[in-house]
Amino acid sequence: MIIKKIRDGTFEYESRGQVLTNWTQYPYTLFSEAFDQTLHCHPHPENVFGDGVYGCRWINNLVSANHATPYFLPRSNVTFKSKMAAGWYDMLFSLWRDSL
Repeated sequence: MIIKKIRDGTFEYESRGQVLTNWTQYPYTLFSEAFDQTLHCHPHPENVFGDGVYGCRWINNLVSANHATPYFLPRSNVTFKSKMAAGWYDMLFSLWRDSL
C-alpha cells in the first residue's frame, strides 16, 4: 500500500517535530574552543596532532593561522586542492614529507 502511494505520488510525509541541525552535537565543533585553551597553556605549538575527524579544511586553517603544522589523518580520497584553505596544503605536504 505504501509503495503504491509513493509510486503514485500521493504519499504524504508528516513530520513529528521541527527538524533542526544542531551542529554542537559533533565533536569537531568544539575544536576551536579547545584549541584556544591549548594556545592559552602552550602559546607556540610546533605541531598539532589529531584524529581523522579533525581533518577538515577550516580546522587546518585555524591551526596553520597560529603557526603550527596540523597532523590530522585525511580521508583516503583527498586531493591537494586547498579550496581557499592554506592549512590544507600544509597538512598534506607535511604528512607526505614526514611519513616515516
